[in-house]
Amino acid sequence: MLKQSKELEAASFGFIASMENSDLRKLTEPDLTISLRRAPPPLLVIDEHAIPKDYWVPQPAKLDRQGLIAALRRGRDIPGANLENSAMTLSVRTK
Repeated sequence: MLKQSKELEAASFGFIASMENSDLRKLTEPDLTISLRRAPPPLLVIDEHAIPKDYWVPQPAKLDRQGLIAALRRGRDIPGANLENSAMTLSVRTK
């Protein structure tokens, strides 16, 4: 899935570059419309320590589920948690 995502991102980047180079903002076909639009600017944090505390949100304690699962799989006895029998799952792969 990750490989497909990276391939799709690369193809999308190439398509955007081609449309920009040809000064094409919109492509309309009977079954689809492709258009370019400016995305909102992403946040770039340069120095976290310089950001005023008004912009910090206190976080409640959060259970480390992955750490808990790993410890239980190693055989550790942890009060309040155990591993259940796993259910069957269906896996479908396409080429």
